[in-house]
Amino acid sequence: MLCYILWPVACIFFLLVGPYNKNKFVRFHAFQAIFLGLAGILVAIALQITTSILALIPILGWIVDIFAWMVFSIAILVLVILLMYKAYNGEQYGLPVIGSLAAQQSDKTA
Repeated sequence: MLCYILWPVACIFFLLVGPYNKNKFVRFHAFQAIFLGLAGILVAIALQITTSILALIPILGWIVDIFAWMVFSIAILVLVILLMYKAYNGEQYGLPVIGSLAAQQSDKTA
């Protein structure tokens, strides 16, 4: 659960320090949090480029800009809260693409 709150410091800590780095469940959530953070950064960069172009349109572009960032922020917040809840309850809940990558990485470093 801490990996999602204290990204990326907790993720790196749990992947490097034993006995946490030997626990597949902890490694899975650490990798999933890393991949989710990186995906969020990439989406934010793409959204910034798109909304910067749209902001050139007076009023309508600004409204779309604010709405897009609000939707992105709320989606990330809800996703992180869901993943924290699942991790706290001991579920190895994987996101569609990111979860399979995290499972592969957690199996490799066993």
